[in-house]
Amino acid sequence: MIRTLTSWRGIMALVIVLFHYHVAIFQSAEMFPVCFFYVVSGFLLALRYETKPLPSWRRFFAERALRLYPMSWLALLPIAAILLYYHEWDGTPQFFADLLLVQSYVPVKSYYFSFNTVAWFLCGLLLSYACFPWLMRLMRRFTLRTKLWALAAWIVLVLVVLPQLNGALRVHIYVNPVMRMMDFVTGMIAAHIYQEISKKELNIKPAIATLLEVLPFVLVVGFTLLVIYVPSAFCYEGFVIWYLPAGMLVVVSALLNGREGLLGRLLLWKPFQWLGTISLEIYIFQILAARIYNYLIAPVLGHYGFEAAYSLYPLFGLMVLIPLSWLVHRYVTTRLWRWAKRRAS
Repeated sequence: MIRTLTSWRGIMALVIVLFHYHVAIFQSAEMFPVCFFYVVSGFLLALRYETKPLPSWRRFFAERALRLYPMSWLALLPIAAILLYYHEWDGTPQFFADLLLVQSYVPVKSYYFSFNTVAWFLCGLLLSYACFPWLMRLMRRFTLRTKLWALAAWIVLVLVVLPQLNGALRVHIYVNPVMRMMDFVTGMIAAHIYQEISKKELNIKPAIATLLEVLPFVLVVGFTLLVIYVPSAFCYEGFVIWYLPAGMLVVVSALLNGREGLLGRLLLWKPFQWLGTISLEIYIFQILAARIYNYLIAPVLGHYGFEAAYSLYPLFGLMVLIPLSWLVHRYVTTRLWRWAKRRAS
């Protein structure tokens, strides 16, 4: 287990939540964490099956689907009930698209951002899981150099094409599962890079380890400032510019596993590790927690004179989300995943 990646998952999930909860400082910080989650998924799966025989497609995909669908429904159904009760129903076709996790294939914003708006990510992850056994067999046939050249060609293609597209089309491409699968593939290539580097005897001193841990975020800050202050770069804000820092972060975390620098040792703090164990639930249930607070809790607080009920929305939203995520993880997720593994075998 790469413990720093566990902590990073929790931190990245919180960054996404605070973006959606409209905390100003995080309004330019969502794109990298989304890319990171796809990259780390591809990275960890590729590492797991680097030397192990691949399971059958049916078994592999069934296990992943049986994990994702019930978790998605556990958030979707209460959100739908709240919206129906308050006469804010997003639409029946949209509901069934969310239920089936196919909403991101529909090039209409009212579909891919309906009900549990963050579930478009799960739609993309499901396609990556569906393709993983085939992708792994394909990638075993090629050298690392060939993979890197192919990834570079893809990046150049995207950088050339994106400025020609309007904003609405770029948003749909951003959530499109086929597009996001390339983030996942980047993680698989990063796993190959890690395997090649780890074959060498590396004597990394603590100061160098800390520098390596910080470097991906220097790139993140640089790319973020580029997108903010260079108008012509804005069209790239959600796309391939994040491949390098995300891939670098997972490779560095794996290489320094057990010999972390200052930042890595900080990430081994138990609260960060605990946060990482519930990162999936934090991501999936963030909209439900917001709905619960905005519709059921804040009006009551406001009625009894607590005027800060809405201005402190991010804080109170987290106070609903974190316990909810922990409860789901403890009493649902772990049991669900064991059941999914048995059913798929």
